[in-house]
Amino acid sequence: MTQTLYRNFIARWFGNINRIVISDVGLTLIDVNQNAKVINIDQFTDFPQIKASLFSKNLIINTKAGESRIWGINARCAKRYQNDVQLNLHKNIADKITSQIDYFHQEAISQYLRDSSVKELNKSVTPIIQNYRAETERWQKILTKQQCSKIDIISRMPDIKDAQSFRQYYEGKRLAQQAEFFDGIEANPLTTEQRLAVIRNNDKNLILAAAGTGKTSVMVAKALSLISFDNVPAENVLVLAYNNAAAKELKERLVVRKNAYGLTCQLPTIMTFHALGLYILKAVKANTRLSEFTENQKKLETWFTDWLITYISQSPKTLKRFIDLAYQPLDAVDLSAASKGATRVRDNAAKTLPADVKASIEQLLTELVTIDNTELIRKRTAEIVEILKSSGLLAENSKRYIKCLQAIRVAQLDSKQVETRLNNAKVINAKQYAQLLDDISQAYSAELKNQKAIDFDDMINNAFVQVSSGIFKPKWTDILVDEFQDISVARMDLLNALIDKGPRPKLTVVGDDWQSIYRFSGGTLALITQFEKHHGSHSLTTLQKTFRYNNSIAKTAGQFVMQNPEQYNKQIQTHHQVAESQVYLLDSDKKAIDERIAQVVNSIRLNDATGSIAILARYRYLLDNAKTNIAAVAITKKEAKDKNIHYWTFHGAKGLEADYGIIVGFFQGKTGFPNESKADALVEALLPLDDGYKHSEERRLLYVAITRAKRKVYLIADAKAPSSFIEELLAASYDLKVMSKQFNKRDDDKVKQQTPVKECRKCGRAMKQKKGQYGDFWGCSGFAEQNNQCSHTEKADMAI
Repeated sequence: MTQTLYRNFIARWFGNINRIVISDVGLTLIDVNQNAKVINIDQFTDFPQIKASLFSKNLIINTKAGESRIWGINARCAKRYQNDVQLNLHKNIADKITSQIDYFHQEAISQYLRDSSVKELNKSVTPIIQNYRAETERWQKILTKQQCSKIDIISRMPDIKDAQSFRQYYEGKRLAQQAEFFDGIEANPLTTEQRLAVIRNNDKNLILAAAGTGKTSVMVAKALSLISFDNVPAENVLVLAYNNAAAKELKERLVVRKNAYGLTCQLPTIMTFHALGLYILKAVKANTRLSEFTENQKKLETWFTDWLITYISQSPKTLKRFIDLAYQPLDAVDLSAASKGATRVRDNAAKTLPADVKASIEQLLTELVTIDNTELIRKRTAEIVEILKSSGLLAENSKRYIKCLQAIRVAQLDSKQVETRLNNAKVINAKQYAQLLDDISQAYSAELKNQKAIDFDDMINNAFVQVSSGIFKPKWTDILVDEFQDISVARMDLLNALIDKGPRPKLTVVGDDWQSIYRFSGGTLALITQFEKHHGSHSLTTLQKTFRYNNSIAKTAGQFVMQNPEQYNKQIQTHHQVAESQVYLLDSDKKAIDERIAQVVNSIRLNDATGSIAILARYRYLLDNAKTNIAAVAITKKEAKDKNIHYWTFHGAKGLEADYGIIVGFFQGKTGFPNESKADALVEALLPLDDGYKHSEERRLLYVAITRAKRKVYLIADAKAPSSFIEELLAASYDLKVMSKQFNKRDDDKVKQQTPVKECRKCGRAMKQKKGQYGDFWGCSGFAEQNNQCSHTEKADMAI
């Protein structure tokens, strides 16, 4: 049934709308040119009504787009509208409005209010509530009692823009409903922070979990809560772990906790990012054959070295370019830095040739340019290549360019982006480097194509293409990501594609910016420290109570890592409290380090025969040496074979724990900690940007190392030449327990406070004032280091 409202004679002269056709499903506005605009009933936020003004009858229309007034409605038509057709139209609009109110209840009350829901509800329901409040009596004459009751309840609630009120109400309700679950799903009841992390299901959710605060417990509880309490099908929940070991741990933990609590639900999908990429590629029948390079680094190195030799041997030009770039210095630093004593530095990874070798190569290169005999050119080229091999320059740069290739592929950089990064890093000859690196990238891609295979980077990037193009249709409604602090841009792109193309999924990420230690493999810290900038609005939960270590370890580690202002500030609370410092500083030079470790282990064993002990170092060689020598020094055979003694690198210790931690390797120089050598400028430029704070990632590594220990931490360093980290930790605010006469003597030595601090211009280590036969001079403290000696000296009157 339809009815037409006509406008009176005057209105038709001054308005564009000629007539309005009313039906049970909406209004159609027809202009003087017979063009029609349809307003369906799902667009209305109020019931169309006729209102009388001084000179005419007006049709008032309220929609999601706002209010419209059509004046000059024919009086007879207006009366017929009020008495007839409006009844069916109003009933249908009322039904649609009721469905909007039900949607409001579902999105804002029955579940955690999502940011995307706030926008949608504010657009669709807020105008309805406002119109109802403005003319409640008129609405109640049109609505049924049940409809009135629903909208009346909503009308008394806060504005939907006050999302926090709705969320707090929901959190309180769910905390009560799931109290028994939260008390029993893990071996110990979950903390309030952990419970809130489980409950909060915004579009984007960031859970900052400091070391030992139970992030795995949250991941397990959240996955099981979604499946068991929110009735999300298990196959629609995706849990992504950083590596295979973490994925295996999560699976095992989920099974144990599910069974222990008595749940009968299915488990969610748990995999690594690479496994996810493989799953997607298999689903669309794309190539999943892995290159032999992925399992055998030596084969990659052999192939690349052979390719590089062929590449540089193709012409004198390419050979000369390789040699020029192989020991190219960095651009001079800016004047502001130079005024502070900074100097031009060389790219350490690009080995400088000895003068005689360099002269031989340059002579051969000069000869190459002047001859036109093909056979002689080939012979001279081969001679140069042999010199490059024997000097180590070819092998050095082969490793260097493989690192560059890996950095380029993990970030999917094209040649222009590579050149931009090199320019930004002030690397000389950025264009030539970019051209060489582009040739390397293309050669590698061609080799993979020749093998009809893909590598691990392709797993992620090819999967992204399949999802973003719409070929693969994601089904996951809830995505949980572990170790988010180490996520790469490529992995984040894949996640964003899953969100954009999926069934409006919710993303929950768990991580700790204080433990971001994988920049060398593409980890991009800014993706967590600048979460809002990169991912938009989100819900934040911080896990700050640790059950692993005591307040002494928490204070030392937390204070040390929080020196970096680019990271989140967390106030760690500990379950275990002690009255005195449990972080000890002992002395030992390099030669006696293994003996000192053995003494500490023996001391621990006298008080705790079975406690687990972790010996930690930045570099594997220190651990290998300790493992080999410890048995021969002071530990009995039984103790030497003790399964409770572990040897972990700082990177390898991530996620592990022991009762006691012994941390070694606090030397100065290239193999020290922090590593004082200048990073390879070429590789460094291609990696994700760091936060600019000095030794920021090394600082986070020490935080990881210290927080592996539950009870006590022992730092072993050389009192005569301690690293900068030890110098900092000696400050009274860190409250270390110094168990060394040598370190105590240093603190009592007032001369130290009067001696100006000066860095070596060659290696960056501390300089010391010395007396010589020609007067006072500055000498590098690295002069005594046999394996990493630095003999740099300066006149005593040179500026600090």
